[in-house]
This record gives sequence, structure tokens and C-alpha cells, in this order.
Amino acid sequence: MFLTLGWPAAASISLAVAVGKHPFSLPGLLLLACCTAASYALDRWLDHPKTDSASFRKALLLCLLFVSCLGGGLALTAWWRFKICMILGLISMAYVPLKKWIPKNVLTTFSWTVAVSTLPFHDAPDFSGKYAASIFAVFCIMAADTILCDIPDVEADRKAGVRGITPRYGEKVGATFVVIYGLLAAGFAGVYAHWGLSLTGLVLAVLALLMVRTPKPNRYRPWADIVVTFLPGPMTLLIG
Repeated sequence: MFLTLGWPAAASISLAVAVGKHPFSLPGLLLLACCTAASYALDRWLDHPKTDSASFRKALLLCLLFVSCLGGGLALTAWWRFKICMILGLISMAYVPLKKWIPKNVLTTFSWTVAVSTLPFHDAPDFSGKYAASIFAVFCIMAADTILCDIPDVEADRKAGVRGITPRYGEKVGATFVVIYGLLAAGFAGVYAHWGLSLTGLVLAVLALLMVRTPKPNRYRPWADIVVTFLPGPMTLLIG
């Protein structure tokens, strides 16, 4: 349950801390965590009806209802938050069928970038200057992370008809895109001294190179989520 709901929520908050330009809002941070947890819980509920046990699915459903209700209440704290949550909620509800038509890397990257760069702050962001560079870095990091996590699942995604860069073009092309996105994130974030985001991009690029050089790419997959969760936010709090 923690891996399905808690870990993605922690990763989203870590990225939000690294992005942050505006003062944080406690309701906004809780809303971000709830939205992320609800999205991943719904995806798991719809996408794994036969592989998960009945007891786990019941617990997952209860957690989904709880975070959805809590998130719905928190979304009402500001009209602009409510509108963003409506868009993200529609994407989440349609994600499982949509990923057979729209590359799932696009859906996930867009949703994460919008959520972490808007919901946790007191005011709606202005998307300019240094802040715009950090948002672009987050976009590149999430694109790299989603493609990286697809590399070990190429055959399974192809059989399921899932659209994505790696299922369509293969592991090496996917790794190439990860390196490109990782270096772009490192460059844009580094120019404006967003060192947490910059280092995250670099490490993801290195993981991609390691993953395609080993016959067991799954050994590196957990490290992608670990890097995105424990590197950008904590590093930003330590060195700015």
C-alpha cells in the first residue's frame, strides 16, 4: 500500500519543494499528496483487477475513497486549485484506456508537472524566469523517469497494447531519450542554481546508461523512484 500510494505522494512533495518559488500552503501540500495518491490508487484499482488479492483491493478502495474525499475538500480552498484538480482528475479517471491511445509518458509527465508546480503554493504561479526553468526541469525529470521505468517492461507493455516511447522503439531508444531529458533537466536547472533538480536529472541519465548495459534492468528500476523521491527536495532544503 505504501508503494502504491505513499511513495508517489512523497515524490511529488519532494519535487514541489525543489520547484518552489512561492510560499507553501499546508492545504496545498496535503492536496498534492492526496491527488497523487488517489491517481495511483485508481490506476492500480483499474489496471490490476485479477492480480491483486480481494483483501488488498478492498483496502485500496477504502484508501482511494479517503484520499479522494480529503483531496476534494482541499481543492475547494481556492478556485484555481479546483480547476486544476478537475483537469487532473479527468486524466486520472481516463488514464487506463487513454494509455492505449496516447503515450503514457505524455499523460504522466503532464499531470505531475502541472500538479507539483501549482497545487502546493499559496498563489497561482506566474510561470516566468527562474520558476519557469524549474518547471521545465521537472517536466524533463518526469519524462526521463517514466521512460526509464518502462525499460524493464517493454514486452509486457507491447502485449498489453500500451503506447509509449520504449514499447514502440525499444530499450536503447528509450534510454537515449532518458539521457537527453536528464541532461536538459540538469542544464536548465543548473543555470538557475536549482541543484536538487539538476543532480536528479544527471543521476537519471546515468541510470539509463547502466540499465541498457545489464541483462537484468529491473535491478536499477527502483533507483529511479528513489532518486526522484529523496534527491530533489532534501537537497534543495540543504543547499538551496
